[in-house]
Amino acid sequence: MAITYTVGKGSYIRPIRSARVRTLPEAASQTFKVGDPLILNTTANKGNQVKIAGADPSGTVVGFALIAASGTENTDIPFAPLDEQAEFVVHVADTQTLDNDDLGVEYGIVADATNQIWRLDNTETTAKVFRVVDFATNPQTGVKFAHGDTNGAYRCTAAVNQQGLLKK
Repeated sequence: MAITYTVGKGSYIRPIRSARVRTLPEAASQTFKVGDPLILNTTANKGNQVKIAGADPSGTVVGFALIAASGTENTDIPFAPLDEQAEFVVHVADTQTLDNDDLGVEYGIVADATNQIWRLDNTETTAKVFRVVDFATNPQTGVKFAHGDTNGAYRCTAAVNQQGLLKK
């Protein structure tokens, strides 16, 4: 039986397995939150700094923030790298449903302005960020999400040769 889940601010993208923690300096004037996707700064000589990705991420998503931005340039920011090992829990975009056929498929992400989080967008097949590995386990119930669940979550890894500091 398919279930419709309520998603809120606490439903941000989070690492769940084999995720390392890295730090890079924060770019100037950042306002990202925990779970927001980070990309490298493109300003000359500041390519080691991280900043929040745009609404439809352009540039390589290097990982997901583990703390909110400090607002001070060059503050070390811990993040979970989107690499060949890490797995993340990612909720699908509003009103989208989980599908058995999505396993192994790669999708992009979208900003959810209502809940102020990022979610997997199963209509975005160009700017790929994640590869779906399995249905995630609901942390509130301990039960695995299932085919047909609305606003459910997948377990995901980095899209192959698309994202991360270390590409597959």
